This record gives sequence, C-alpha cells and structure tokens, in this order.
Amino acid sequence: MPIFFILIVGTTIAIQIMMRKNKVDFKQVVENIAKKEQDANLSRRKEIDKELYVIPNIKILPIKDYDDSPENKKIKDAQNLVIRKSKLTMIRFDEPISNTDLKLKYGYANLENITIYEEHYNSYMQALTLWAELLVEKNNLCDAEKVLSEAINLKCDLSKAYMLLIDIYKETNNRSKLEEIKSFIENSDLKLKSKILNYYSSKC
Repeated sequence: MPIFFILIVGTTIAIQIMMRKNKVDFKQVVENIAKKEQDANLSRRKEIDKELYVIPNIKILPIKDYDDSPENKKIKDAQNLVIRKSKLTMIRFDEPISNTDLKLKYGYANLENITIYEEHYNSYMQALTLWAELLVEKNNLCDAEKVLSEAINLKCDLSKAYMLLIDIYKETNNRSKLEEIKSFIENSDLKLKSKILNYYSSKC
C-alpha cells in the first residue's frame, strides 16, 4: 500500500471531527499531534522488519530472447524493465501507515529509504502488469498467466492484474481457475475489490 502523507487540510478535518465527538480541547489535540511529530523526528534508526521485504522470483517468469523486430520491441522492452526492477530493494505494507508513525517505528533516518523501497515495489507491480498486458495482446496467454501469477503472489493490488487474469481464464474456459480467483478476491482486502468483482460478474 502507498504511504499516506499527513496533509494540513486532512489533519484539520480530523481534529474537528474528534472535537465534536469527544469534546476534546482543540489546543490539547494540536499539542499532542505536534509532540508526536517532534518525537518522530528525534527517533533513532531501527531495523526494518524482515517480513516487509518483497523478494521477486524472477526464475519463474517466462524470460525469452526476443529479437529487435518492431513486432517484438514492446514486449522485449517490458520484459527488460521487469528484469531491471526485480533487482531493486522492495518493501510492502499490508496497511496504510503515516510518515509520523513510520518515523516512530523505524527512525527518522529510515523514512527516505522506506519511501524509495515502497516505490520500487509499486513500480515492479506496474511493470509486471504491463508486460502481461502486452503478452495478452499477442495472445500469449500462457506466459501472461505466469507473469500475473507472480504479481499476485507478491500481493499486487492493481485491479488491472486481476482483470487480465479473469480474461485469460475466461478465454481458455478454465472454470476452476475462475472460481479460484473469484474466491481469492472475495477474501482479500484489495482496495478495488468491488470494481474487480463487478468486472468478474460482467465477464462470467
């Protein structure tokens, strides 16, 4: 999930709602927020939890030696992009977390690295999905499925990845896989779960 930045407007609205519900003193709320941010900015670097790191399995991807013909250029470029991005350090958060809480948990000095690592993960998911989409356009459904399966194994939350898989299973009349992906989506916490399930219903 992308890191949620604390915005001034959003913070003000949250404070107002809190005050109305709990009759909290405005000044005290502001002071508490300022104190928390100050503590976060003074926090020392701590080791990032190992379970946050994402380890791509490039060996299972359908890497091929495409020629430089115009017909294959897009797929070759997309494949090479995935290979390059797979070498980057990546992390993924299951739940949104603010910059302040990140600094408190892992230290102020780690914030920039964490942000970069999360961006690496997001861009890798986008690269995998793009590659799969180009493979589908070439009717190479088997290779596209392998690419998308890797994305989903790494907890991809891009709706396009799931929609492409649904298209593949529908095209190949793979009812068991369709039911499997539907169940997976229903039991997930994907941000766009409703959108994906609506797409499933329209196709199946």
